[in-house]
This record gives sequence, structure tokens and C-alpha cells, in this order.
Amino acid sequence: MEIASGFTAKDWHALQLDHLKKTNWDVAIDVLNRRIMERYIESVDILLELERDKGFKERRFGFSVVSIDCMLIETLQAFIDGRKETKPRFGKQEFINYMAKGDVLGRYFSEELAGRFYKEYRNGLLHQAETKNKALIWSEFEVVNLYRDQMIINRTELHRLIKLQFEKYLETLSDTSQKKLRQNFIKKMNLIARI
Repeated sequence: MEIASGFTAKDWHALQLDHLKKTNWDVAIDVLNRRIMERYIESVDILLELERDKGFKERRFGFSVVSIDCMLIETLQAFIDGRKETKPRFGKQEFINYMAKGDVLGRYFSEELAGRFYKEYRNGLLHQAETKNKALIWSEFEVVNLYRDQMIINRTELHRLIKLQFEKYLETLSDTSQKKLRQNFIKKMNLIARI
């Protein structure tokens, strides 16, 4: 089984990572980067590029873009927490942790807004294929806007900020002082490599 293109579960186990040493961490971080890029980020980048030259009223890929980014948020938080999967009772908190407490998205999302995003976008899109509470997906303005009680997400800006936060996570993983973060990354990747 490939964890990322050209890198198998057997290759992963051969790395024998130690969270206190630098040995093989460049390889491990590159594998995670490739896995996330290949499975999530590149597909959204392609969708956004296909609509780049269209007027904002002609853009149609918002649901697909935000749906993929919701899966990406859950995946990245699972690596941060060292979880195998998202449990229903933890889902909202994972979004709050990633969005409101993240070093990039946390500048734009309060815990309340992150919780609303989880309910109105993540749950709506992934369970009913629609947003809830008249929430909108747009491609203009700030990453998150409130108009009266309506939440509006700029799908392009949200994706850009998720990518930036992911890049910062990769940088942090290279720091040997980040013991817990590294242990959780190893735990999550070991769970993937067993499948």
C-alpha cells in the first residue's frame, strides 16, 4: 500500500523515526506533504485555477472546494492529535482546534465561528450536499463574513489559509523540541501504514 506516491507502508516502517532525533524526519515530512498535496490540495488548486478567469457569478466549484477542504481540515487535525479517525462527539471540537486555535486561521475564526463553520458547512456539505442556515460560499471578500446572521465563506481565501497553516505545521514538525506533535504524527502515520 502506498502512503504517498512511490512510498509504501514498508518504506514508512523502515524509517524508524525517533521524535528526539533529526534522522529521517525530512523524509517523513516530505511523505506527509506529498500525501496531503496529492489527495487534497492539488485537486482544489486545479478547481480554483479552472475558474480563475471567470466572473465571480460564473464560478460553480464552491461546494466541491469547501467539501474537500473540510476533509482536509479533519485529516490535518487527526495528524496533530494522533487520532485514527474523527469521532462524532469530537468533530466540532476538531474544527474549533484547527480553525480557531490554528496559528493562521485563528486570526480569522473565533471558536464560535469555527463551530458554526462545522455545522453549517462541514455537516451540511458532507451529509446533505448543501450548506445549512443559508450559509454561502463565495469567491470574493474576506475569508469569513457575517451578514446579519448569515455566514459567508470565501472558498479561495479559505483554501489559501489552510495551505499556509499546513506549511507551518510541516515546519513545526521539523523542530525536535515538538515532542508531542511529533509523537502524534508518528502515531497517525503508523495507523495509516497498518491498513
